[in-house]
Amino acid sequence: MALRRFHQHASATKIVFCTVKSFSSAAEAIPKSRHKIKRKALQIDDSHKKRFQAISEKIGINSDTELTAWYRIRAADIRNTPDGTAFFKLFGNSTLKMLESMVPHHAWLPWMFRSNVRLFWESKENQKRFLDWLKETFNLSSHQDLAKIPTKEIERYGGRPLLRKYKSSIQVAIDSVYGASESAGRPTERSKYTTVDQRRQALQELEEQLGIEKKEDWYSV
Repeated sequence: MALRRFHQHASATKIVFCTVKSFSSAAEAIPKSRHKIKRKALQIDDSHKKRFQAISEKIGINSDTELTAWYRIRAADIRNTPDGTAFFKLFGNSTLKMLESMVPHHAWLPWMFRSNVRLFWESKENQKRFLDWLKETFNLSSHQDLAKIPTKEIERYGGRPLLRKYKSSIQVAIDSVYGASESAGRPTERSKYTTVDQRRQALQELEEQLGIEKKEDWYSV
């Protein structure tokens, strides 16, 4: 009797094992996709525009005339609006991506945002983009002249994260981004401005070039 029960139990176990093995074999036979499914680009329609308009009004921004006010808005400010969290997710929780999608006619400057730009500075291409823009903004003749700009001004224009990456030295940033060839054949800015008098003279030259007559004029550069 006991022997018969043993054989029945063994047979049932064998059936279950074979069934599981069959399912495993079938699952392995299903071809796996080698490529990840790409998400379709979000198509902006009137409903998105209305939602963006509502969020802008809740934050206190006129989306048509106060565009630069978005630079001081944090991600939390957007999420704290009634529809903010769900809407923000559509753009990967990125303020820049949201604004580039909703206000594509405006040239947004990533370095001017107060949030969502940490990964931006990891790219040398983005670092160069900022320094090129800074050179054009200050109407400088060469990239080496960027070293003449006071640190506080570079930070005011959104360059604080860049300076942090290069030990608060704009010259080190210049050499890293543009390479040694940019400084070949001439002394570096660091060696040219080693004394207080030399730095003061360089600043005066920059003020004359930009038409700065008093300290307050720096805020309008």
